[in-house]
Amino acid sequence: MKVLFVLGKGGVGRSTVSSLLGSHFAKNNHKTLIIQWSFEDQISSFFGRSPTLFHDTQNLAPNLYTLNYSPQETLKEYFADHLKMKIFYDWVIKNKHVQSLLQAAPGLQEMFFLGRIFWLCSLSLEERGWEYDKIIIDCPAMGHGGRLFHVTEEISNLGFPGLLARECERVTGMLQDPKLVSWCLVTLGHRLAWEETRELQSKVESDLKRSPQYIFLNRSLSKIENELSQSKEFKDSFKERIRWEKKIKEDCPQIHSIDDGWIYPNDFFRNLSLDFSL
Repeated sequence: MKVLFVLGKGGVGRSTVSSLLGSHFAKNNHKTLIIQWSFEDQISSFFGRSPTLFHDTQNLAPNLYTLNYSPQETLKEYFADHLKMKIFYDWVIKNKHVQSLLQAAPGLQEMFFLGRIFWLCSLSLEERGWEYDKIIIDCPAMGHGGRLFHVTEEISNLGFPGLLARECERVTGMLQDPKLVSWCLVTLGHRLAWEETRELQSKVESDLKRSPQYIFLNRSLSKIENELSQSKEFKDSFKERIRWEKKIKEDCPQIHSIDDGWIYPNDFFRNLSLDFSL
């Protein structure tokens, strides 16, 4: 596995888990890039760094980097640098009407995002001298992130010819390769979060035709259950969370728990015992 998509609903801790995974791989001597698609850089602050500007790559730790994806900069790199069509980009693609069309067309933004990942996997070494052993994708929140794996079919159905059709074929081949691309889920110990996670899991399994490599239960209380139960402040909400955690673990025995409270990336999975296939 070279590319790992981290999926989950908003607020479950996708960025935290992406950072932990990135730190784990980097510690094991894998040059790792964490890609975000966010209004602002959520990852760098975990490592004591200032947020990156859009599309700038930042070194976070030995062997570990982050990049905040920008659709506009990706388009520029694709046409001007990759295809050597800078004049076409300046006169056509930058046109405000074309930009509006690109933003409105269903699936195009996601398609360019996946195309960027393909480029990092297959072409970046030749064209830029960039090479990463592991690429962690901190996906957008549930609906937007889950749609990524269905977008090539949507674009193909629109019947675009030429370069976009070729890009669809390349991205589809990348996503269908289980040795290259894998995915994981992040959830919380709440009924609604778990039900939505299972719904997303079913959808992505249908699109990718394979199960998630990992499922993470973030902010777990199970390790401190005894301590909490002896506290006078042991509230009903904690009891309900612990009850749901037990139900989730019965439903999904292979789930990996991440303790409640901030587990910063430089702890390198201090509280986890995971058998990763590196």
